[in-house]
Amino acid sequence: MPLPQDDAQRGRKGNEVAMEWISKKTLSAIILLIFFIPLVVWGPAWSILIVLIAAVGLALHEFYEMTLPVGRRDDKWLPIAIGVAFPLIFFLNPESPGDLILAVSVVFLVILAFGLFTHLHEEDLRGALSHMAVLAFGIFYVGFLGSFVIALRGLEGEMQVRWLPFLFLVTWGGDTGAYFVGKYLGKRHIVPAISPNKTLEGFVGGFFTSVALSLVARGTFVQELSWATALWLGVGIGILGPIGDLIESMMKRGAAVKDTSTLIPGHGGLMDRTDSIFFVAPFVFFTAKVLTGSGL
Repeated sequence: MPLPQDDAQRGRKGNEVAMEWISKKTLSAIILLIFFIPLVVWGPAWSILIVLIAAVGLALHEFYEMTLPVGRRDDKWLPIAIGVAFPLIFFLNPESPGDLILAVSVVFLVILAFGLFTHLHEEDLRGALSHMAVLAFGIFYVGFLGSFVIALRGLEGEMQVRWLPFLFLVTWGGDTGAYFVGKYLGKRHIVPAISPNKTLEGFVGGFFTSVALSLVARGTFVQELSWATALWLGVGIGILGPIGDLIESMMKRGAAVKDTSTLIPGHGGLMDRTDSIFFVAPFVFFTAKVLTGSGL
């Protein structure tokens, strides 16, 4: 029978581990923000492009290391090369959806041909379809969706340099709100099979944090937006951000890993930090084009 002092000692150790993890998470966040805020607010478009290409490449590497079987991981290099080309395509031609559709079509044809080539001499082809699907999905989920970040920066108008600060503030702010509300008030787990720590209270807290931050941004540095548009963006980001996070959580559960990598102490991998951003960026981009006339 465990003694009371043993339980107390275990409790203290658990608290120490939790505090150490929070300290790492906080320190990493501060360092990233010191680098990130000047880049997003004042950096020229080409510098953001370089960082995004690196981020897409690293995130794709994490994705394929997580999803491809050990014997197939060398197949990741061509999809990574294709994926990092998407930000450049968006950067050079942000206003032409026809070119983007053509690029996506070419990419999927290349992946199909590559998948066929890699399985030509195999007798057992039961894994061929899933293998090609993983290669194509990584390019779409990370490379294509992530490229809307640089497309936002390329929109013309008075808000050109403010779309990205808005995107990151409202999306990551919502993530932070969900984390703290879920940590201290969360009781009802909504998808334990996918993400055991996700709670209804955390989702609601994150949603209202995104809405509030979007309205605060409208009242401060994005005053060109109407209040209705700011509300629409806050609601959309508050819903889509958690969906992007859950999609990545589902992939991690399927691969039986906690984080996509250990690149960022306390946060996991690059995919763990960009999952919501990449999923939300297309929504903000098309809202900017449809509701505000290509970024005002």
